[in-house]
Amino acid sequence: MHILYPGYTFETLSMNRSDGEASELVVAYSALFHPAIVEQTKHLPNWESAAAPMSPTAPKVLVIPPCCEKYIDDTWTSKLDKTETIVVRNLSRRDEIITFIIEKLNVTDHNFDNEFVNDCLALGTFAFVTDLLTRQIRYMSVLDNSRLQTELLDTINAYREHDTAKIDEAIAKAFDVVTESKEYFYTSQSYLLNFLLLPASLPAEHLSPQVLQPQLHKSRKTTLWLPTATLERLAADFPESLQLIRSAVENGDVQIVGDERRGDNDIRMPLLSQDEIASKLRNAIARYTDLLGKRPLVFGRLTAGLTPVLPQLLALTSYTGAIHFTPLDGWKPNDTNQSKIEWKGIDGTCIDALIRYPLNAAEEDNGVEVASKLGQILDTDHVVTIAFAHFPNQPTQWMDDFLTANKFTKSLGEFVLIDDYFAQTKNSGNKTSYSLTDYRINELQSAVEQGHENPISRWVAYNKTRINRQATTVLEIMTRLLNPNETSHNQSLEQAAVTFTKTLAASNEQSDEGLLFINPLTVPRTVYYDITCFTNELDCDTIVADITQNGKREAAIKVPPLGYSWLGQVKSEQHTQEHQSREIEKKHPAKPKSFLQNIINTFTNTNVSKAKERPLVAEISIPTNDGNRDRFYLLRNNFYEAKIDTATGALFSVRFPEKRGNRLAQQIAYRLSKAERATDTRPIDDPNFGYTIMAADKFEIETSNLLTGCLKINGRLVHPDGHVAATFIERFTVRRTSPVIEIAIELEPEFQRENTIESAWESYYAIRWGWGNEMLDTFGSINGNYQKIDSDTKQIHSTEFIDLRTTSESLTILTDGLPFHRRVGLRRIDTLLSVHNEKSKIFRCAFGLELPNPQDTSKEFQLEDKNILVKKSQKPRTNSAWLGFIEAKNIEAIDWQILTNESGLSIQVQLQETKGKPSQFQIIFCRPIKQAIKQNQLNEPQEQLETNNNKVKIKMRPHEVLPIRIDF
Repeated sequence: MHILYPGYTFETLSMNRSDGEASELVVAYSALFHPAIVEQTKHLPNWESAAAPMSPTAPKVLVIPPCCEKYIDDTWTSKLDKTETIVVRNLSRRDEIITFIIEKLNVTDHNFDNEFVNDCLALGTFAFVTDLLTRQIRYMSVLDNSRLQTELLDTINAYREHDTAKIDEAIAKAFDVVTESKEYFYTSQSYLLNFLLLPASLPAEHLSPQVLQPQLHKSRKTTLWLPTATLERLAADFPESLQLIRSAVENGDVQIVGDERRGDNDIRMPLLSQDEIASKLRNAIARYTDLLGKRPLVFGRLTAGLTPVLPQLLALTSYTGAIHFTPLDGWKPNDTNQSKIEWKGIDGTCIDALIRYPLNAAEEDNGVEVASKLGQILDTDHVVTIAFAHFPNQPTQWMDDFLTANKFTKSLGEFVLIDDYFAQTKNSGNKTSYSLTDYRINELQSAVEQGHENPISRWVAYNKTRINRQATTVLEIMTRLLNPNETSHNQSLEQAAVTFTKTLAASNEQSDEGLLFINPLTVPRTVYYDITCFTNELDCDTIVADITQNGKREAAIKVPPLGYSWLGQVKSEQHTQEHQSREIEKKHPAKPKSFLQNIINTFTNTNVSKAKERPLVAEISIPTNDGNRDRFYLLRNNFYEAKIDTATGALFSVRFPEKRGNRLAQQIAYRLSKAERATDTRPIDDPNFGYTIMAADKFEIETSNLLTGCLKINGRLVHPDGHVAATFIERFTVRRTSPVIEIAIELEPEFQRENTIESAWESYYAIRWGWGNEMLDTFGSINGNYQKIDSDTKQIHSTEFIDLRTTSESLTILTDGLPFHRRVGLRRIDTLLSVHNEKSKIFRCAFGLELPNPQDTSKEFQLEDKNILVKKSQKPRTNSAWLGFIEAKNIEAIDWQILTNESGLSIQVQLQETKGKPSQFQIIFCRPIKQAIKQNQLNEPQEQLETNNNKVKIKMRPHEVLPIRIDF
């Protein structure tokens, strides 16, 4: 039997061929190992060059793969027609070739069972791949074809004699012949993995027991990639399939790759805080344990969602390995010189990770590709690994051949289960870190393409819910710190605030009523409140400012961390006269320089001594040299001066009183679609090219007293062709004692945006930010960590803030949960507000200047005062107090829980180091502490911490997440 190959010599035969061509060769070769064909011909196949015809002696069977047709001389083939040679042409499937030859050989019933046929075909595939591999790595082969032929014929004879023992012995010897040819050159151990993928989107018929059972029992080496969403689907709709998988797991025939994602609409990890990621991992582990009787030890994701913080969280949830690629969307690391690495997280934690991207087991050319892959990595890979991946109900011919061959030899690699793979393989010592930009985060585009409603604002709502949930838990803890016997639990945030207020007031018999401001954050915060109804002097220990103007009275109150401030009135007679405005404290009492004093006088028509009483919002008109007047609106306090253009309503200048130069500009815009930008006639270097232009219709100073100013702008977004793309209402709010300017936007699109579905990142409504200093580095909040964002990153994901900073200056954009930002050039960023299918029309953000800690300011900005303000509160024993305190500013409490403890109060707090700095600090509470225990994410004790009365001493690594149990 002969097979033609494309080329002149087999040694120079290249397998880098088009899809299907390489497969045609292994198909032809392995088909001729069918026992019925070998029994009739008494020979194994030999190779002949299609470019150099064989000897005149015609073979009994000749296979001409389709890839060889262009080499064939028609004169030569016409001579073969006159012989008895069985010529196979234009067939590329193994079953077709076998059927054709057997019919031509007049074999009506060969009586070989399927298992024996599969063993022989697997021998053919194994022989071809081994021969190709040995030639590839050493350019020669020592496969003894004569001996192999003898052993296979002996196997067939044993089958005919029904000698089972001899059959097994003979077929094993045949595989040994091939194994020896490979191990003559290379004896290293290789590993093979069989991934069966079960995404939740699979059709129902693919999850039936009839489909899954043969897949699981085809080999006892199946690694099941089973997301939580599919697990829940099996439990609800396919209980028999679930029981089938559970039994296979219990028997050790199947191991699971854990994927925490609960559905297509589930929130992806790069946009979550680390406590939320840990919670998702814990919940998934609980469901696997409940439904399968065993938790997974290896973590992976079928689709995008990996993040640099995962190694630490996986280690804290007792995972022993991770899969560092996402097969459904094709993401894989760029560096594939190794199959396995130590994946290093941002805190330094390492976890073993498989990075060798799997072959598609359903593709036709996998038989050759295995040899090619092995040849490439044998000399360089620390852990030689080949993985196959496939879905149920897919034909996997070549992987099946390798599985069959694995019964007799481990020469090309041993199929192992995923847990065993990580247990048996050693660390390579190759520690590799990845940034968020290395991962493919397609959350926005994916949500738009799948038709999810509110692809942007749902993140804002989710973030608000999370913040309120955490605030509620903190208030319940604060209540129990005051009264451990309090049992209220699972309340709303408003109810928790009322319960705390009642518990606090119970410690004092006074009946005075006032306002109670509560702070569930671990940092102090300043609250602004209208107290016009208060006519007397205030009874409060933490007033920042108390201002009365034009019949309106407003106060700024600083509230301690994990504490409260009570605000009431002094009732003594000597204070019943009319209240006088006062500023108790000024954060940055910087005085304007002399050149600025004249400007202030011009703007306000007041002298310098009264500058501190100037309004925070004013309309300004200044004469220019050409005889006209420069008109704009001015927002100002002791920190900055911000100018609003009267024509567009855009913020075009933000300046510091003591520094030269414009710091920031801001406007609302619609970014035109690709087709619309093609017709934009403006120069491409125009900063507004491809965007609409703001047009202001009406300005209204809603508030302008000495403590708070608010400017309302009504306007339109005008398309370059003149039509209105949207109308808007924008409010700028400025506080005298705050470096933050708040922005509230109401956006009403005026036309349908069907074209934006083509790319959510190309056409959208957004807030445009621009700054003058190209040297500002960009930082963001990545899983709650303060992280630098590469300058070439175009799509930025940060839910809390964007911080633009050098050693001498900083600008911080507070996003209030808006997560998607697009970099435009070196000095502009768009914060996306609305894309296709976005229903929300109300948005909120802010920006701050020289903020020392953007994360603290962001948390304060996102917390809604209305839910934690009790308007009728009895006076507590002390007007203000903190109940807990974290000494280090770079440590954040990202999650709180109340634990069951019949003998007293026990809480768990998760701490996170956010700035990348090692820290030694204390947590201090208002009650004595019995003990403090360091835990993992499964609430298992790890280490006893040192305590001293009401203090816990803690040491943390950069970016570490640390769960701690504290018993009071």
